[in-house]
Amino acid sequence: MRTLKFAVALLVAIVIGVLAVANSADITVRLWPDLSDYGVAHAPEIALPLFAFGLLCGLVGFLLGAAREWMREGRVRGEGRKARREAAQLQMKVERLSDDTDDDLPALSAR
Repeated sequence: MRTLKFAVALLVAIVIGVLAVANSADITVRLWPDLSDYGVAHAPEIALPLFAFGLLCGLVGFLLGAAREWMREGRVRGEGRKARREAAQLQMKVERLSDDTDDDLPALSAR
């Protein structure tokens, strides 16, 4: 299984490398469309290789998805913390009761 994971990761890395070499032409990226006719300032622009823009978009998408999942699972993490606290309290109570040598019940005589 470990070899299969390594092979798949290597294949993905090779595909990304080939796409990066094939798409190394620069593109101009603007933050918003040109609205200078309407009195809006020119958008800042930056020249990036096409593969860098694609990888950047993929990274932003991954981070947004991870943030969404982290927020969605917040309730589950809260319930887990509550359950761990309750389990620790019950464990302390069990230890306290099992260490208690002073019995309230009278000893029964053997017949």
